[in-house]
Amino acid sequence: MDSGILNLLQDPAGVPFYPVVFQALYVLTWALHALFVFLSLGSLGLSLYG
Repeated sequence: MDSGILNLLQDPAGVPFYPVVFQALYVLTWALHALFVFLSLGSLGLSLYG
């Protein structure tokens, strides 16, 4: 991918809030996603075992 495309997609006003908040939300959503995946795989394993 050309870096010019990324520059065109960039918001001209910059990040709408503090970048630390977006990093925390990124980590939180990733952790919740991982928790849901592990929960669903674990319940699948238990249902197949039972």
